[in-house]
Amino acid sequence: MLTLDKRFTFQGKSFAWGSLGDGGPVILIHGFPWSAQAWRNIAPWIAKTHKVYFFDMLGCGLSEKHENQTVPENVQRDLLEALVGHWQLDEPQVVGHDFGGLAALHGHFINGITYGGLNLIDAIAVLQLYRY
Repeated sequence: MLTLDKRFTFQGKSFAWGSLGDGGPVILIHGFPWSAQAWRNIAPWIAKTHKVYFFDMLGCGLSEKHENQTVPENVQRDLLEALVGHWQLDEPQVVGHDFGGLAALHGHFINGITYGGLNLIDAIAVLQLYRY
């Protein structure tokens, strides 16, 4: 199991995160409604050569969640941007699965986060950005 023993507060909500290894930064973003534990077999392997960061999205895993909670897509991409700043990362490698892929894409194209590389696994690539 991955250890998410650190907390980050963003927009008044508490998020769990952890990291492993040393080297160039890699951020693993899980799908929805799973948790960072989706990376439990992959993160240690990547951590042999990189510093790996992982977190539970809002409403998932050890991060803040409550009954009838809604989680708009912009919250996850804004959280990603805030975490990249908190971790003081410059052009991290990013791996996004499912909804995590959408957060990574929106983080880059809408929020302007610069990545050293982006890998998408079964990502939700398009979601309505504007409501009419």
